[in-house]
Amino acid sequence: ELLRMMEQHRIHGFPVVEDDNRLVGIVTWRDVRLADPQLKVRDVMTKDVITATEDITLEEAKRILHRHRIEKLPIVDEEGRVRGLITMRDITLKGTYPNAVRDDQGRLICAAAISPFDLRRAKALDKYVDILVVDVAHFHNKNCFEAAKRLLKEVSAEVIVGNIGTYEAAEDCITKLDGVAGLRVGIGSGSICTTSIVTRAGSPTLYAVAQAADAVRDYGADIPVMADGGIRNPGDVAVALAVGASCVMMGNVFAGCTESPGRLIALEGRYYKEYYGMGSAAARKKRYALDRYSQPSKTITEGVEGWVPYRGPVSEIVAEFVGGLKAAMGYVGARTIPEMWEKARLALVTERGADELKPHDILLPGSEKRP
Repeated sequence: ELLRMMEQHRIHGFPVVEDDNRLVGIVTWRDVRLADPQLKVRDVMTKDVITATEDITLEEAKRILHRHRIEKLPIVDEEGRVRGLITMRDITLKGTYPNAVRDDQGRLICAAAISPFDLRRAKALDKYVDILVVDVAHFHNKNCFEAAKRLLKEVSAEVIVGNIGTYEAAEDCITKLDGVAGLRVGIGSGSICTTSIVTRAGSPTLYAVAQAADAVRDYGADIPVMADGGIRNPGDVAVALAVGASCVMMGNVFAGCTESPGRLIALEGRYYKEYYGMGSAAARKKRYALDRYSQPSKTITEGVEGWVPYRGPVSEIVAEFVGGLKAAMGYVGARTIPEMWEKARLALVTERGADELKPHDILLPGSEKRP
């Protein structure tokens, strides 16, 4: 069972505890890789464990790990109960990714999507996540608001609600929902969403962001706006921030990453990742998003399924977007996102102007045309 857990979670070391969480040993891959699979954990674990207290600093932890030539350092309280675990891998990753979003205890921030109507699941997730994202295609309705009010009273995690697409929807979220941590805006703009075609209902991302940002500003609310849908490149992120967003949500961009869950396939000499929308037939068949797109009896689909080009590690894509956004903010003269809101100006571009914005009068590699 331990070997299965190591393989499943890709974790090669576990503290061994009693029922009251008191530390009795530690077991690592080195302890079990050549051991008899029939042995119990207590027979192969290391019983004399080097530990540290909760007030240890990162530098002190590094010195202890180096001094004892170990890779894992359990953190225990005064009664010997496990409170955490510092590993060399954690320290290495922190140095490699210094800008990763972490809480005050150094743990990566984690969020989970939920239905506003599944309070039991929300409360179960509340123990493990920092943010709960209410995931509904059209949040601005009475049932969702009533469910969200109950949810906000029952969980300690920050709650982001959405999706919404109008000034009135943002206004109601601000005035009627106490404790909302963020607004996710945009309806029907995602690359795999067909809501606007199937229903002719929707709210394009930039319009929705501008509407929600105006409401937040008019009411003096300290609530961030998240642009969701249609983000394809760093320039799209810059424009979303320019009209009032604090952050963006991207699906298509990350769907092609190594870390995404879609299957990697080869088509005509190129690699692609499987990608489908939560309103697609595939997702509904697997019952992934019935609450997001109404009831199980609803027969229409509001999404498509297909493949996106494989793009490599997510870290490289994030670096590309960060670099592009920094450059865009530099052109505007904005050092921060709030300065971006104040200094950026938008203008309409003609069809001819749009052509001039692209590379032109040059033969590009891979072009079908030849001299």
